[in-house]
Amino acid sequence: MKVFCLLLCLCLFQLIAQAQESLEPVNDTASLIGDILGGDKGVTDVRLISDTEEGATVEVDFKGFEGKYTVKGLILNKLKKPIAEISCEPQTLAKPNGTAELRFQFKAGSGSYSNSMLETHFLSVVFSKSDGLLSGLDLGSGDVLAETYLYKMNKMWRVGGSESMIITVKLTPFKSAASIKP
Repeated sequence: MKVFCLLLCLCLFQLIAQAQESLEPVNDTASLIGDILGGDKGVTDVRLISDTEEGATVEVDFKGFEGKYTVKGLILNKLKKPIAEISCEPQTLAKPNGTAELRFQFKAGSGSYSNSMLETHFLSVVFSKSDGLLSGLDLGSGDVLAETYLYKMNKMWRVGGSESMIITVKLTPFKSAASIKP
């Protein structure tokens, strides 16, 4: 009986581990330059741990970020441009190696959408040094000295309607109730 319980626990652990989907890195020019200049530091794994129509949560495993660093996430469209309506709170890293949890939430903004769903394709994880003379240098395309890691993350976000939305439907009778067969 003990062996059976142990096997059952191991199977459940494996199912939980599979539910956390690892995201696939995208090797673009910025990532390759970061790999060359980054040295020992970097992202070891990114996992999608929660996925709803209005939000998502990812865990980022990192190593080698000595000093004061801030990590933030951006959701990008297929042209690799950030979606302004999807926000993520930046987090300050407490230690050089560890895991950061990034929570993304869709907030309806000034944009108008033709569909009730918005499709996104990429996740960008940005580590920026939060101390130093040039730490906040921004030339319009984000922090110049930041290290950016890009991952594939195809997701549909709900931009219209809600889960508790009531839709009024006008019913049209078809023949009579007696003619309907089970």
